[in-house]
Amino acid sequence: MASLLPESMGSLLGRRKKHVRKTMFQLFNAEFREHYIWRRDHFASSSYFNVPIVFMIMINSVMIGVEIDYARDAHGFMEKLPWFVTECIFCLVFVTELVLRLHQQGYDYFTDVWNMFDYSLVIMSINDVNMKLSAPPDANSSVGWSCLRILRILRVASAIKSLKAFNQLFLLIQGTLDSLRTVFWVACCVTVLVYCYAVALTTIVGQDYAIRDKWYLADAYVGSVPKSMLTVLQVLTFDNWTSDIARPLMEYAKEDVSLLATCIIVLCIIMLSFGTLNILVGVMVERIGHLAKEHQESTSAVMEKTEDVLLASIQEDFRKCAQKQGKTEIDLRDFKKLIRTQSVSHKLKLLSINSAEAESLFELMDADQSGTLSPDEFTSGVKRVKGPARGTDLVKLISFSQRSCIRAALFVDRLRVLNDKVDEIQSRLNQVGYMLTLELQDRRRQEDRCDETWKTAAKKQMMSCWLDNHRAQEFPALVASTVDDLLHSLKKE
Repeated sequence: MASLLPESMGSLLGRRKKHVRKTMFQLFNAEFREHYIWRRDHFASSSYFNVPIVFMIMINSVMIGVEIDYARDAHGFMEKLPWFVTECIFCLVFVTELVLRLHQQGYDYFTDVWNMFDYSLVIMSINDVNMKLSAPPDANSSVGWSCLRILRILRVASAIKSLKAFNQLFLLIQGTLDSLRTVFWVACCVTVLVYCYAVALTTIVGQDYAIRDKWYLADAYVGSVPKSMLTVLQVLTFDNWTSDIARPLMEYAKEDVSLLATCIIVLCIIMLSFGTLNILVGVMVERIGHLAKEHQESTSAVMEKTEDVLLASIQEDFRKCAQKQGKTEIDLRDFKKLIRTQSVSHKLKLLSINSAEAESLFELMDADQSGTLSPDEFTSGVKRVKGPARGTDLVKLISFSQRSCIRAALFVDRLRVLNDKVDEIQSRLNQVGYMLTLELQDRRRQEDRCDETWKTAAKKQMMSCWLDNHRAQEFPALVASTVDDLLHSLKKE
């Protein structure tokens, strides 16, 4: 059997829920998944239907204003026939919309306040057309009944609530409507204060006949309590209050009366303009912000449910992959193959996680550092990556930071020791270099001495050769006997 969906489509779209006690009919008002999908895919839920309806409502509102301006001099039914045909076309469009929405939602259509408002306006439009058809040819339609057609512009608010592009506008409208109770009580408070200030002005200024003789508009502004209330409203809205009210009072009234009237006007501005009306604006802004927060929370809840479904599906894929290999966990190689499949890759993209990013998160998800990853570890890891930081996560981060700081301090100490050793080695190398420099200088001196010795030996050899040649030339017999003695000694040997 298909699964039941106890939530309505409005709650899935982020509609604001009121904390009211549900009836037994609402508790048992569940629907099958097929019925929910049929409603979601219905033509009345698509933007191709809702956007033209919004434009038709706006065009109808514009046509009502054009009709009032250009058909005021028309008398009888025949002169107003083009406008009547236009009204019939709009009425047919709205009736068609009503039928389609009833076909989509059924009896649930009447459980929404906006739908009841739409239904009432369509019935009013049909009655207006019937009255024009049943009226005599020369009779004019009721002006008051025709003016109610302008209320159709309010149907824009109900039509745009299902369009994502107009969510902010719908929040403004809904916040304004929810603030009507506050607006009513603020209006009551303002009315009481305006009445009090009007009584004070009428008592102090309106009953002073000297001011009436000098200021010819005194009776129009402060002649009675209702007139004084209108004067206070003029001061409240800053509508030429200085030139029409404040300056004449200061010019024509006595000093004490002028001072009291000026104090009343200043208090009116401070309490009503700067106080009460700003409170009203603040309440409306606060209500709109509260609605926006509720809308964001409901959207976040729907997104969280969707992410849970995606994680459960990916977890099932993990189990199937592990069962194929007869294991309960998968290693890094199988993990890379799995996340690159089309189905898992698409699910990860829906979770805003790329495949490359998922590969880099393998070590972070492997909580027990076993080199393998279980489905539960993957699910908890993705939740930690996607979800907000919790207290335990912050504690882990703080402890990791502290351990890193301690390790960094140890590394710094080791680097200092190594630096001292390097300095010692550098000093020794400097000494070795100095000794090598001295040795090179000694070798150079020895080479110079060796060169001088060879030069001296060469000179001695040359001198010896010269002496031998000179002796051979001067004493040849001695040289010959010396040669014969050498040969004779060589033979003996």
